[in-house]
Amino acid sequence: MSSTREEIPPPPRRKRQYTETGLSLDNPSESQPSKRLKSSRAEFYDSLSKVWLTRRALKELDRRTLQANIPQRLTPPSQRVYPEETSKQKRFARHGGPDLRDLRGYPAPIDIEPTRAMASSSSSRSKHTKSTALTSTSSKTKRSSAYDKDFEQHYVDHRVYPEGYDYGDRCPTPEPRFDGLDQRLLQPRPSLSPSHFPDSAFRDYKRKNARVISEGKVMNTVFPIISGDADIPNEGNLQFTRLESMTGCVTVDPRPDFYDGARFEDIDREVREELGPYIIPTGHLAAPVAPNFFMEAKAPSGGADVAKRQAMQDGAYGARAMHSLQSYSEGKPVYDGNAYTITSTYHTGLLRLYATHPTAGPENSPEYHMTQINGWDLTNNPDTFRQGVTAFRNARDWAQEQRDALINAANRKARSTNPEPTRTEHMPYSDWLAALDTGDVSTHTVEDGLSQPQVLYEEQSTFESSHDDRFSNEPSDSPDGLTLDASFAIPTTEIKHKHKSKDALKSRSKDSASSNRERRRSKRGKVDVSSSSVSD
Repeated sequence: MSSTREEIPPPPRRKRQYTETGLSLDNPSESQPSKRLKSSRAEFYDSLSKVWLTRRALKELDRRTLQANIPQRLTPPSQRVYPEETSKQKRFARHGGPDLRDLRGYPAPIDIEPTRAMASSSSSRSKHTKSTALTSTSSKTKRSSAYDKDFEQHYVDHRVYPEGYDYGDRCPTPEPRFDGLDQRLLQPRPSLSPSHFPDSAFRDYKRKNARVISEGKVMNTVFPIISGDADIPNEGNLQFTRLESMTGCVTVDPRPDFYDGARFEDIDREVREELGPYIIPTGHLAAPVAPNFFMEAKAPSGGADVAKRQAMQDGAYGARAMHSLQSYSEGKPVYDGNAYTITSTYHTGLLRLYATHPTAGPENSPEYHMTQINGWDLTNNPDTFRQGVTAFRNARDWAQEQRDALINAANRKARSTNPEPTRTEHMPYSDWLAALDTGDVSTHTVEDGLSQPQVLYEEQSTFESSHDDRFSNEPSDSPDGLTLDASFAIPTTEIKHKHKSKDALKSRSKDSASSNRERRRSKRGKVDVSSSSVSD
């Protein structure tokens, strides 16, 4: 007796979802890679002009030595057995088999893959048992080993020179021009006066500074006392994955503990599209762009030399951003010898300020130089604390002024090359209607598939008539329903013509108004006559 079994269809296979690795700047919701794909460790050391005997370099040497001693594996034999070969193998085995005298004393093959896997697993287990709850910012200590002398040598090979670099007989140490920065750093700040920042506040700072253990604690408890509450766009602990690498992608990307920059919308779209790989550090639209002020902090157990190398890296990327804005639409790089980028380091109460500026190198390519401005031991006494923190806050303000000046200059160059003004701000529908009443409207542009009205900064005019056939209050096909149709825009040339023919239009409108009144009177008289005849 056979039983029929109902066939159950197999479950559908799940399709693997593929996402683009790139993140569009116009759509921040897309996924973003956490780290840029780096080259191999061998390429890192092979490209160095001089290899320093650091711990990481010695590990790489051991790895290469061990790999060189591994014998070359032979191709595994075929697993298929043919009947005609079986008799030959049996006869060969009866006569003693192959001669293996040449293998006497040969070392057994070493398989480093299981060893490496066991070492990594054991180290991960030991780390798991010893570790406690760590903050996200304190995890940066794990990557500090990447900032060794070989890391610094890579940047020197790419013409990025740290503070105190010995240039030898090539040239004297380039000193930047600061345009009054020294006096600006000494400018008093009311928030740090003894009446607003008494000695008790200084003692509170010293107590917090003495209790920190991790780098995250420094940034969360100590750094806010130093930075203050300035209204400057800033961010921290973000990896700069969108900037073009200065070392051919063989070093880690910058990840400053703190940085200041401009708002994304403060830079014209033409400038952003052309200078994006140099001024837009991340794919987050809310993150500041064109950074030129940085801060690197270390825990007491951290290395001050590591913080200095990180500041060198940050300053080079910031100086390149300012230099690209300065050279925008100039046809060639502009070198004026001025410094527009400031970096700072903090370690066990020692605060130092550095400046980074570009100079012309071989074939007019830029070279970046790091120069120390000053340093303070903030834990010394209240006066020293006030001097150092005053200089730090004034340096932030000065960097913002330099950044805004270069951005505004680049925006003006972009607008001068375009017939229509591009520096616009999107407005809500109600605000745009208010601008429509005053005539302060330009032709709209289409961004992200939506028509959005924009404000014209150059000229203003008033509409002579509110019933123009060219205008329409009907909403467009955009999904939000808050934008207007393309016919709503007024060309700039027509606005100019309205200014020129204002008197003529006024006189013409008066004539048409008087004629309309006469026609209405005559029509009204006809109606009255007919109605009176009917009533009679």
